[in-house]
Amino acid sequence: MAARENQFENHGVHTALSQLDAALQTKGDQDLTEDAVDNLDRLRQATAFIQSRLDIASPSLTPKNRLDQIQKSVQASLGEINQFHSNDNQAHLANASNHIDTAISHAAAVISLEQPDPSVKAEDAVSFKSLAEEVIASLREKANDVRETLI
Repeated sequence: MAARENQFENHGVHTALSQLDAALQTKGDQDLTEDAVDNLDRLRQATAFIQSRLDIASPSLTPKNRLDQIQKSVQASLGEINQFHSNDNQAHLANASNHIDTAISHAAAVISLEQPDPSVKAEDAVSFKSLAEEVIASLREKANDVRETLI
């Protein structure tokens, strides 16, 4: 394996992304404010986006400093998520979301020799998210009604 490919494959950004993804899966959305749920959803989408960009990146054309910058931002976001898990302060989710912005910018600039055709258009995703939020709100309302009936 050539040096650049080896450097790309063994870079710490991959581990940091895996750790962030695992941390985002450990806490459910119950008992969180709407803003906190939105931030968790955004962080999950951002993590998936960054991973997908790295999956199609050209190891030969991706500079190490770009990977370093992505890793630094992902680790900062992970630190905020870990703080959130330790003290349930939902402000850490907003901070994590802010940190991930830099990683998104750097990941978007990663050079790929592939040009993927997105199977899901942005407007479809937004429409689905709105529908899902309505269903979730309805289910929460029904759960609260059942809870009140039982009490």
